[in-house]
Amino acid sequence: MNKRIQSRMNRLMRRIGIAASNQFTADYLKPDASVLSAIFDAQWYQQEGGENLEEYLEEGWRAGHDPGPLFSTRWYLERYPDVVALDVCPLLHFLAAGVRNGYDPNPFFSAWWYTRVNPDLRGSQQFPFLHYLNFGAAEGRPPGPLFDPQWYCTVHPEVAIKDAVGHYRKTGWRSGDSPHPLFDVGWYQTAYPGAGPGRDPVEHYLLGGWAEGHRPNPLFYPPWYQEQYPDGRWLEPLTHYVVAGQYQGYPPSVLFDEVYYRKTCGELEMTDNAFSHYLDKGSRKGFDPHPMFDGRWYQSQWTAGDAEFKQLSPIGHYLLFGYKHHCNPSALFDSRWYQESLAGLADTGLDPLEHYLMFGQEDGRAAFPRESLVLPTQAVDKSRYSDWLIPSLMIMKGEML
Repeated sequence: MNKRIQSRMNRLMRRIGIAASNQFTADYLKPDASVLSAIFDAQWYQQEGGENLEEYLEEGWRAGHDPGPLFSTRWYLERYPDVVALDVCPLLHFLAAGVRNGYDPNPFFSAWWYTRVNPDLRGSQQFPFLHYLNFGAAEGRPPGPLFDPQWYCTVHPEVAIKDAVGHYRKTGWRSGDSPHPLFDVGWYQTAYPGAGPGRDPVEHYLLGGWAEGHRPNPLFYPPWYQEQYPDGRWLEPLTHYVVAGQYQGYPPSVLFDEVYYRKTCGELEMTDNAFSHYLDKGSRKGFDPHPMFDGRWYQSQWTAGDAEFKQLSPIGHYLLFGYKHHCNPSALFDSRWYQESLAGLADTGLDPLEHYLMFGQEDGRAAFPRESLVLPTQAVDKSRYSDWLIPSLMIMKGEML
């Protein structure tokens, strides 16, 4: 088998114009049985409907099958259209040229990032993916900025850390599990049911979903992030926030007020990422991301059933359903009134609260009419706002605070 595979590789190299003597100067670059067997998973491939390695190299890749959890055929062909033009098996292309040129074999491995965060690779002749294959996965090193194996295995303690990516790609996303605290797979599947049905949401997001304005979690809006931080336009927005923005102090969302969250949450260390904490733990514990969103208040106003609350955080529910039914996010904001007072709001694609925080507040627009949103029979948790600065225009008749 190895001779036949080597023959295929040689034909591929001739097709893409690379001399074998120049391309393969070290043993670890040769497509020998150890490299192929580490990528090809026979059980995985058979579950996809394939037969064996040779069948994948010949026809299986054309059907979109993956040879194993670490190589995504569809990802590779869509991410690198130059490979499509060659009409060659993408796995062989990856081994012959992609590894050398920094191509990524799946949505979760990033060659440049892996080198950046692993200084022991600098100056090494070992290419990043092969290091990950041989050492990194077993050591629990993250393969890329949007996959956190340590975090994933706390959710799935039955999974060995070296198998975390494979578990996620095989069953995780299908069960609504997330690969990283900042990417909410359940949210993405609920918010965008037509976005690549039967496809890993992270893959869909990275291959174009973000450019269409799809959110990887309820609070992170890619167009806003790029508009706010043009220096990050060289990267997909969420990836930029993970690798650079969070360390530069960039607020990730108008719906997340870090100062407010730290004050009201009270269980974060200063070194903790507050945004990640909220998405991972805080929302489930009943903490709110912004003083103008009160999860308990919102849920008390929602009267159309609570089935969705089992899958979505209160603010996620508001963004998908609540504002469309004019359900207010807190006693500080009147969604119906704001929407009706602003012509063209529907054309922006933003919910009323988000529009207010992005534009309305700066333009001097009010968040509610002069009448109080609080009825005499409705109680407001005053402690929620104690010692917290609320703009004077938002204090309703002096009755609430």
